[in-house]
Amino acid sequence: MATVTRGKRRTVLSYGLGADSTAILLKFLAAPLDYGLELDLSDLIVVHAVTGDVL
Repeated sequence: MATVTRGKRRTVLSYGLGADSTAILLKFLAAPLDYGLELDLSDLIVVHAVTGDVL
């Protein structure tokens, strides 16, 4: 059985390498406190996946 721990919420950014997600990430990095993030970004999770064909 999994244990649920309550604490500070985490922010998850799905980073697709496009203009929008890049702009959001740069804003988070430049001024984390403005977006409710910890200064050290310990509550930010950036998810990126590389998929494609294997030659």
